[in-house]
Amino acid sequence: MVYDSELSNQDPFDQTSFLEARVFDDPVSRKRSISSCDMEVTCTGEEVAIEEDKDEEDGDVQVLEEDMARVENVRERAYSLCRDYLHGAWRSITAQQMVLKQIRNRTVYTSGELYTGTGLSTHQVSCTQEQDCLHISLNSCLQRATTGMIRKRRVQALFAAETEGNTDDGGLSNLLYYCALPPSHPPRHKEPAKVLLRLYGQIHGERALEGLITESVIFTLLSESQRGPRLFGVFPGGRLEEFIPARALTTDELSDPTLSCLIAEKMALVHMMDVPINKEPHWLWDTMDRWMDNIKEFAGKSHNDPVKRERVQRILSYNLIQELHWLKKFLKSVNSPVVFCHNDLQEGNILLRNSPPNSLGTRMNGTPTKKRSVQMTPKHQRLVVIDFEYCSYNYRGFDFANHMCEWLYDYTNEQHPYFWARTDSYPTQEQQERFIVSYLRMMQREQETEEVSQQEVTKLLAEIRTFTLASHFFWGLWSFVNASVSTIPFDYWEYGEARFSAYFRNKTELSNLSGVDDII
Repeated sequence: MVYDSELSNQDPFDQTSFLEARVFDDPVSRKRSISSCDMEVTCTGEEVAIEEDKDEEDGDVQVLEEDMARVENVRERAYSLCRDYLHGAWRSITAQQMVLKQIRNRTVYTSGELYTGTGLSTHQVSCTQEQDCLHISLNSCLQRATTGMIRKRRVQALFAAETEGNTDDGGLSNLLYYCALPPSHPPRHKEPAKVLLRLYGQIHGERALEGLITESVIFTLLSESQRGPRLFGVFPGGRLEEFIPARALTTDELSDPTLSCLIAEKMALVHMMDVPINKEPHWLWDTMDRWMDNIKEFAGKSHNDPVKRERVQRILSYNLIQELHWLKKFLKSVNSPVVFCHNDLQEGNILLRNSPPNSLGTRMNGTPTKKRSVQMTPKHQRLVVIDFEYCSYNYRGFDFANHMCEWLYDYTNEQHPYFWARTDSYPTQEQQERFIVSYLRMMQREQETEEVSQQEVTKLLAEIRTFTLASHFFWGLWSFVNASVSTIPFDYWEYGEARFSAYFRNKTELSNLSGVDDII
């Protein structure tokens, strides 16, 4: 039984192994890569220069005139907000001197994320500052629309369709802008040199408004506790956020011993948060009930398409209604603690900074931070968890099991079905125990509780086994719903089949496990 972290042969913090950028050419972060591209985008002030291979099709990466006009229309407001909220050198420049670029699916600027034109899809890029130019190399752009890219944003769109009948942006389209001081005016004091400006779009319905309020509160708490990007300002209609040059992890990196232990500690910090939202674990069941309603509606229709008729028969053969009823009853008997959960801690939502903060206790822009009980090492500070849009109070076991399941699915496949299900990549018991012990030790240090016991480890292993069913069932439902509505090149149906196949396989294994009733 191995509890101590083991360093891998490849240093995960080695900059030479960083993926420089990943982009997607579709408003919902399509799964298809543009791996053939070899281009460079250099942005200085108001100019954007694009160099690309001759074989690259025009339009893969482009700056539209209408985009530039839109940026100019918001320039005065953006400048006023930066000047009034950030002060310092921002008060000594004019609106025209400020570097301003809109973040779109084909323009790669980020506060740690790459956003599509809808403002609903994100991914991480690696950025380097060269002579005050935002220089992003798009060399060999790999498709990496991770579960979070495709999954969560499509979930948001589904929620809108189910509850409000609105557009595919979930009732809320954010406008995102990169704002930076010009090279001639470096920061004077503690003000940041660059920020992300987020402007909220129109909000339709109570669900969208509730989601916005919840997400804003959580973002503020994460900022104050240094668990997320820093918040520089909140105003009616938007906010100013920290710009984080970083990149997302890859599927393979989830199994790196060093990174895995750090992820476990990050999960512990999230679980210890006390957030002023509903603390009952309704999110999991309410979400699956909504998706089940959609599937029942689809199965109840008369379809002329033979493919759809075959899918209906397949859905009916799963007895999903009965399975969900059984799953609810079974998981509620497990007695997994209810904590504040991320609910989608997969590789696309775990960032690795390009460089560590200047020193311990100091933010990247030089602002002193509040003293914390957690001993944050440089490597701790290098890892950032993002995208809390779907967080909620939920069963602890779901967060653990869902993360473990993400080891199985690699979305870098450029060919149909645009993913790989690698059943042999599930964490071994040793890897699970290492993760669990790192998590429990962080909890123990923060809460000053007793040393980690074997009983606690065994209990969490049992929670992971049982809530693995919930993860597969959850994303299986999600995929079946998307299979009938999505047009992006990703085989949702086959992905759903893969998740339900894993669900029934794990259910059989769990039922055959001797003594399981005593464990859970």
